[in-house]
Amino acid sequence: MGVRIPWAPSRAGRFNLAELEIDPARTALLVVDLQRGYVEPSIGIGPTLRRFPEINKYYYGRLSSVVLPNVIRLIDFCRRHRLEVVFTRQGYQTRDARDLPPWNWRRAQVGVPGERLFWAGRPEFELVAELAQTDDLIVDKVSSGPFATSALDQYLRNLSIENLLIVGVLTNVAVETAARDAGDRGYNVIGVEDACAAYWPEEHEDAMGSASWWVAKSTDFIIETLGRALASPEVAPGEGARRT
Repeated sequence: MGVRIPWAPSRAGRFNLAELEIDPARTALLVVDLQRGYVEPSIGIGPTLRRFPEINKYYYGRLSSVVLPNVIRLIDFCRRHRLEVVFTRQGYQTRDARDLPPWNWRRAQVGVPGERLFWAGRPEFELVAELAQTDDLIVDKVSSGPFATSALDQYLRNLSIENLLIVGVLTNVAVETAARDAGDRGYNVIGVEDACAAYWPEEHEDAMGSASWWVAKSTDFIIETLGRALASPEVAPGEGARRT
């Protein structure tokens, strides 16, 4: 049984799909780059952001008071309904970042004091402890978006996933890239506005506001709308639903 959800807002001179029917049982939550280096102020990007008090206050404030609580709610919701939860981690396999292209700014930052490179195995690279469980799918990448440098697309197709709830950081970088790449591959993408963060509120709002072909809705919307459909006896877990 499908559920109809509002999709694209009406815009003059553009084709608009007002609503879309999706199968809620074929939905996965994609948690983008909620690693210790992006979340904990004492490590990773934290020392750099301390030099910019306004950004530091906004970013970490939004993470702690809005984003992380909502991500945890969404993870709990998906686990209750046996939906897949997939995490991405951005980092590098080599200590000199030679697995990145030569033009990449992160590769050029090797050896620079206060560098923001997260190598596999470093604490900054690891996911925030309270999010992931042993059986969750964790996908490592060396690009902003997870589809370009990982097998994420193949994993999702193996799991029969059609719909992606996307949350995490940064809204205007990895989250937006993941959403656009997923849409190009045919997934129905729902960016959850109050479960994402960028360094500036304007960057977050612009990224969400320009996403005319993927809908940005709140955590409450997801839990209420999909929850009602998934609770129906007519909705059985899809091929890709988490087994208990």
